[in-house]
Amino acid sequence: MKFKRLAALLMASVMTAGAASVMSASASEVAVRALKGDINGDTDIDILDYIAVINHVNGVKAIGSAQLARADVNWDGKVDIFDAQLISWDINGIRSIRSGNVLGRTYVTNEDLEAIMDHINGVKALTGAKKTRADLNRDGRIDIEDASLLSTYLYVR
Repeated sequence: MKFKRLAALLMASVMTAGAASVMSASASEVAVRALKGDINGDTDIDILDYIAVINHVNGVKAIGSAQLARADVNWDGKVDIFDAQLISWDINGIRSIRSGNVLGRTYVTNEDLEAIMDHINGVKALTGAKKTRADLNRDGRIDIEDASLLSTYLYVR
């Protein structure tokens, strides 16, 4: 268990350093990604996204490499029936899958990552829905592992 935490901390440090160098390239540049679950990138999680994941899982039509990260809704590194189920729940209003979208917009940016880092560092605590959306790995805590997941999603293409 300690090894996993250490590995996550090291990974987050590397990702944060990478993100910082990317962000410092131009102060006006902002990393922007579509929401997890929005496979086609139209800013809406809908039946078309669900069908795309179902077709991918069933081998009917593979999701393109650019969309795979958005299709991995539960942040476990693979696209499977569990991701399709979460998209279905979101569409039907059962459970929102807007994790990572800390600030509640139709996209995810480095500002969401900054909100997580501010929470971790005690600068500004997240509450309510923001806190729920910041817990990407759903372990009940907002920590460096959540920041690392979001950093990877934002900056690794």
